[in-house]
Amino acid sequence: MTKLDSLQGLRGIAASLVVAFHAVNSLKNAGWVPEYTSGFAIRGMAGVDIFFVISGFVMVLTTANKPRGIDAARKFMLARLTRIAPMYWLLTTFMVMLLLFAPSVFSTEKFSLARTITSYLFLPYEVKEAGHAYPVLYVGWTLTYEMFFYLVFAVSLCFAERPMRYCIVAFFVMLGLGSLIAQPNAFYWRFMTNPMMLEFVFGCIIGWMYTQRMKVPIAVSACMAVTGILGFFVSPITPEMEHRFIFAGIPSALLVAGFVFWESANGWIPRIVLLPVGNASYSIYLTHTLTVPVIAHGLGHFDKSRALQGDIACILLVMASIFVGYLAYLTMERPLNEAIRAFMKKTKDGTLQPETSVTPLVKR
Repeated sequence: MTKLDSLQGLRGIAASLVVAFHAVNSLKNAGWVPEYTSGFAIRGMAGVDIFFVISGFVMVLTTANKPRGIDAARKFMLARLTRIAPMYWLLTTFMVMLLLFAPSVFSTEKFSLARTITSYLFLPYEVKEAGHAYPVLYVGWTLTYEMFFYLVFAVSLCFAERPMRYCIVAFFVMLGLGSLIAQPNAFYWRFMTNPMMLEFVFGCIIGWMYTQRMKVPIAVSACMAVTGILGFFVSPITPEMEHRFIFAGIPSALLVAGFVFWESANGWIPRIVLLPVGNASYSIYLTHTLTVPVIAHGLGHFDKSRALQGDIACILLVMASIFVGYLAYLTMERPLNEAIRAFMKKTKDGTLQPETSVTPLVKR
């Protein structure tokens, strides 16, 4: 499939936004007062919404006009698992080891066997105190939704492409409507009917438009991107997810569509700036759950009087977390992916069972 640099750049932006969101919260807990960055960073949670829209787009792009059937669905799921799971499982294991052997590192976290098992299986787990589904590596709640979306998409690959487009849209719309049925104590009902999953559909619709070679004037693409950016600042984005698909999902869809059609119209993309962070976005997203609180704690240890201005501390914390995430990409994620690709190539060549081979997909 065609690799779009604009998508990689957006991944980098999305990951950085999420890091900023958690950085401000950690600094506030540590006694700093980021004055100017707080208002911007609260919008950082929308980085997750951008990821969801991109995911829907990429799934369409990787499967459009390709052979379909049960074997195609199996290969699709294997490709997604081998791309997403290894790094996530590695960091989840690290977190489990910390909870078992260094519990003092976390003031509120405790080891739970059920939570650990569901984390490895990408299943939702309720943390009653938080009211949300947080696995051991807490940002993994988004991967639980991702895996559910992949499963639905894999099932659709078993049937004809065109009618399945309408079925996918209808299925997630019906799930979203299910959220209107009040079930205050039914955690799994709330989780599985979260309208936020409609953001995958937004990405799918953009992907279907793109694969149909729809031409969008570069000026219109720019307007969509700018409108999406402005939408983040005028919308009342809050951690409550009931309305996120509107207030964060629609701006995210406009941003993704604007970037994609801008690039397809030969618009300029600042690759040198965006691509390195975009390539490492998955590692940045996963590792910042460790680096943000650890670095914030370190800053607090060396600056007990909090003389460092809060906004400067926030910028330093975000930059340091992105840097550590990039190192994790170079030393862990990329070698893991290369080893898996080598294994798959060996499989394809017939040294192992050929039916386990799969073509690597675009980065998440």
